[in-house]
Amino acid sequence: MIVLDDMGYADLGAYGSEIETPNIDVLAENGLRYSNFHIVKGWPETP
Repeated sequence: MIVLDDMGYADLGAYGSEIETPNIDVLAENGLRYSNFHIVKGWPETP
């Protein structure tokens, strides 16, 4: 499992970034590439 924080969709080389991410690119070539992201709020709002 790879957990990343504060990354944009195009921050990885596999999705067209100018930043080189060769190890993650290899994983993307040989595995799953997600292209539909949803964020679910995990805590209630405080008044």
